Amino acid sequence: MDHLKKLGTQPVGQLLWNMSLPAGAGLMSIMLYNVVDTIFVGRFAGPLAIAGVSIVIPVLNLLPTFGMAIGIGAGSVISRALGAENRPQAHRAFGNAVSSAAVICVLLTVFGYLFTDEVLAAFGARGDMLPYARTYYRTALLGIPFVGVWMCLNSILRAEGHSRQAMGGMWFGAILNVILDAVLIAGFGMGLTGAAIATVISQALSLLYSLHFYSRGRSIFSFSLKDMVWEKPLLKEILSLGASSLARQGAGSMMVVALNYNLYLYGGSMAVAVYGVINRIFSLMMVPTMGTTQGFLPVAGYNYGARRYDRVKESLLTSIKTTSILNVFIGGSVFLFPEAAIGVFTDEPLVMEYGTLGLRTLTLFMPLIPVQIIGSGYFQAVGKPLYALCLTISRQIVLLIPLIFILGHFYQVAGVWMAYPVSDMLSSLLVLGFLRKEWLKLEQEETLKAKAEYAQAA
Repeated sequence: MDHLKKLGTQPVGQLLWNMSLPAGAGLMSIMLYNVVDTIFVGRFAGPLAIAGVSIVIPVLNLLPTFGMAIGIGAGSVISRALGAENRPQAHRAFGNAVSSAAVICVLLTVFGYLFTDEVLAAFGARGDMLPYARTYYRTALLGIPFVGVWMCLNSILRAEGHSRQAMGGMWFGAILNVILDAVLIAGFGMGLTGAAIATVISQALSLLYSLHFYSRGRSIFSFSLKDMVWEKPLLKEILSLGASSLARQGAGSMMVVALNYNLYLYGGSMAVAVYGVINRIFSLMMVPTMGTTQGFLPVAGYNYGARRYDRVKESLLTSIKTTSILNVFIGGSVFLFPEAAIGVFTDEPLVMEYGTLGLRTLTLFMPLIPVQIIGSGYFQAVGKPLYALCLTISRQIVLLIPLIFILGHFYQVAGVWMAYPVSDMLSSLLVLGFLRKEWLKLEQEETLKAKAEYAQAA
């Protein structure tokens, strides 16, 4: 199919643009929804409601990540299998991924509901934030199976080159969610319950949107019961490759627990509300990096499977260089005008004061972030899950979480924010060290391939 051939033949710069732009646009839709959702909550329910949602969001982001991680792991298998022209392997990976994502996300939803109070306590819900957190969590939790399977399918769509379709599903869900927020929160005054109901409905309809695409036969995959029967070696490979994505989100959730604990300790509920605002803004700032990463993964995986190591190197270098330059302008703009970004959500003076300091600190080393994310994503794409996992957890678990506690102890709220740029710098140096070794290996593989082709021609 033409969209598969392009992964191995189209100029790398143009290919990355074509793959990354839809991915970034899709992510932008989700981030914009989160921003609009927070604006509605902040304006109609107040800063404490933002604090309650900020406690819950890491849980609700973590659970469906199991589905996304399975999809990314399967996407790596599929990209390399398609590059090597092994269609049966790709079909089995698709079936195993979808069935396992559905089962796991349903089980996680049941578990999460049965242990509501324990989960919320573990993530830092306390004091006057707790009622808001419980209200939002119990309703929004019902959407986890929908969004988990949808995220799995979206990752696979990108692996076979359908990045625009993946983007369409994201925009559909985000626009629907914003409309429902306006109706249920602003129109009917349903507050956090309305926000949660809007999220669940939009997630269910987004899944139906993706399923409709497959039912029309536009994908090379279809839902076959024989492909959905779990194969232990294949499922093990999918899960191991997706583990770094799951670890990234898991580490992110652990980081949020540490962050909320220290912010509440040194600044109370209002400091936690500040993080809810900063997190939305920073998520928007990260869209180019995350979109480029999602576009880069199938390009690197396909060409690695096809032994086009020159294209693998070019895609890696181009992705990191382009996003680093973009982040200079994005980070610089927010550093200079933080009050304008925060003022969209609330005019609470204390939130403005804490938020300005936090945003300016977080953006100090933003140009280095693509090295971490795209660099660790490279190892995921080429089927080296252990490296990907180690690099993923190094920033948040090994560096960031300890720094939050250490610097927070000495500098309170300012110290908590300082932990971000310090960990960004250290983890970028670590990833660069791994990438340098991998670059040399790719050059060796290119030399061996050229010698083999020369010998065969002779």
